[in-house]
Amino acid sequence: MPKIDESSIIYPGSIASIGFDEPGEHGMVVGNIYKDEIGKYCIDYKFVKIDVPQFVTEEINITDCHTISDVEEKLNIGSDYYKIVLNGDFHVDIEHLTAYFLEKYDRICRIEDNTTPEIDLEELSKEDTIRGTFAKLMKQELDEDDSNKNIIYGAIEYVLKG
Repeated sequence: MPKIDESSIIYPGSIASIGFDEPGEHGMVVGNIYKDEIGKYCIDYKFVKIDVPQFVTEEINITDCHTISDVEEKLNIGSDYYKIVLNGDFHVDIEHLTAYFLEKYDRICRIEDNTTPEIDLEELSKEDTIRGTFAKLMKQELDEDDSNKNIIYGAIEYVLKG
């Protein structure tokens, strides 16, 4: 929706969204300037939605999904463009899932993987083994700074699940 302030200045933004950083309805403002019956200038305006596809970010928790079909059932793909954000613990091959969706759905533009492998670091770090020591170190890394979460979980999965 356009931004309207008290001075009758209207900033409609872009007429059509050009990316995922511009969500929501887009359109134009149509206005009319006229003099009322006592000679005062007045402004009437209305927002007119432009019916073009929007850029929609859809978050999906895939913790309870065990197959690509399970994840697919959670999709709600219409005529808009989509960025799919996957959350939760995963039990499916994320690389295969991503390739499958991008090939099958032409309206999915991007898939963001925010999932974590189903590994209990807390429990593993209690083991008095090399695996336990590794899990303890990785847990400390995550506790200190989780900005590299995907890299750390990738390493954990590679080492522990091989």
